[in-house]
Amino acid sequence: MAEWKVLDMNEKISSGDSLLVVFTACESYDGVGYARKVFTNTFVNIIGTGGGQTPYNDLTEAQIVALVQADLGATVVTETQDYVDAKALEKRQEIEDVPVNAGLPFSPNYDPVT
Repeated sequence: MAEWKVLDMNEKISSGDSLLVVFTACESYDGVGYARKVFTNTFVNIIGTGGGQTPYNDLTEAQIVALVQADLGATVVTETQDYVDAKALEKRQEIEDVPVNAGLPFSPNYDPVT
């Protein structure tokens, strides 16, 4: 099952605006299989001490993930979660289902490329 997490975030001031630059990842583990998709989002004037703003030090990971998901939109969030889940399963299968001796010329499964 895909999970979202904040990798890093930085507060910047630019032309009088407060910017919050956020790096998040949607990750999925399926046994030994792993997949990740990373996003960078910039939010303007959502942090600070003014009305409707949250001080940088008071932000929680849940708030940031919710902001990122809202910025990406429901379709992108769903597609991303489905993608990383499928890739993690695919990677697990690649690791667990390696054909034994498939590349050896004396193997019954050997298929030389001509």
